[in-house]
Amino acid sequence: MRPLAQVIRNARHWRSGERVELAFADGTVVERAPDGAIVIDAQGAVLAPGLVDGHVHLREPGQSFKETIASGTRAAAAGGFTAVCAMPNTEPVNDRAEVTRLGEGLDEHGELQPEPVERTTRAVEDMVEEARADEVLAIAAVGTAALRIAPNAPAVVTSISDRVGVPLEVVSGEEESRLAYLAVSAGVGLADSPLVVFDTGGGSTQFTFGHGSEVEERFSLSMQIDLIERELKATAA
Repeated sequence: MRPLAQVIRNARHWRSGERVELAFADGTVVERAPDGAIVIDAQGAVLAPGLVDGHVHLREPGQSFKETIASGTRAAAAGGFTAVCAMPNTEPVNDRAEVTRLGEGLDEHGELQPEPVERTTRAVEDMVEEARADEVLAIAAVGTAALRIAPNAPAVVTSISDRVGVPLEVVSGEEESRLAYLAVSAGVGLADSPLVVFDTGGGSTQFTFGHGSEVEERFSLSMQIDLIERELKATAA
């Protein structure tokens, strides 16, 4: 079904205060409304660009008795807001992930390259700022495989730590696997059930075995997702 054509009349321009007319057809602003367009009389209203609310509490999941994504966004739309930024005061706190490919170019050049280092630093910087705005109790920054093997890793670690204001700790492969296991066991909630966690990333792959939250065995291999992708493509060819 084609979108209906509409024309808004008698609205006051948000900046000039002049009365304006705005026509739409097929979801696009057009110079002239086509025949049969629905006329919206906006007498007494202001015509303005969509507003953005940078501090919204949608409360879902965990506190949906206060608000939900559906009710909060409907209220925003009714008030003229076309974009909202939701606060992480949910249960559990909303996750955020960014893929920066820190190890890009490491195999080719033998060290971490400026562009992926800058991408990674900006991502960490943004997350730290977001965490501080939410008044978290503690912030931890952890580096893994690329920062374990790159010759210029110490300089990169110092640079990132100084810029974001948080110490960056480079963990071993075994510790990385333990942390991944604890995150999965806490998120899945399997009580005392046996659990195997396979975690592959840009520089290494971790295997961890355990029951519930207890780790029984773990090991880390230098088998990264980039290598796996290359091998799969070569096999397919």
